[in-house]
Amino acid sequence: MNQIQSFPEIVKLLVENGLSQTLTLFSLTLIFGLVLGMVIAKGRMTKLWIIQMPIRFFLLIMRGTPLILQLYGFYFGLYIFYSSFLKFPCNHFVKISENGHILFLTYLVFLQSHL
Repeated sequence: MNQIQSFPEIVKLLVENGLSQTLTLFSLTLIFGLVLGMVIAKGRMTKLWIIQMPIRFFLLIMRGTPLILQLYGFYFGLYIFYSSFLKFPCNHFVKISENGHILFLTYLVFLQSHL
């Protein structure tokens, strides 16, 4: 019934199944995180009050709360709120927003040091 597989067969199965999904998720979060980070960095540096204030509020919340609370809030809160309306995997949104926030800090330091 249950066949014992050799180590190379197990590694082959992991690479065929898990690696492709991991690389796809990584590339998507990297792309969306780069875009989100650039938008936040440019919005934070703008002189327009109407654009700068919502971004400052977002950053205040993101920097002022522990990461575990953000994860719980995004993953469980959005899932509970949108589960009856949308069928969207919220864990992808959490990864995208976190990468965007990290990349925003990188862009902000880079842009402010070169201006």
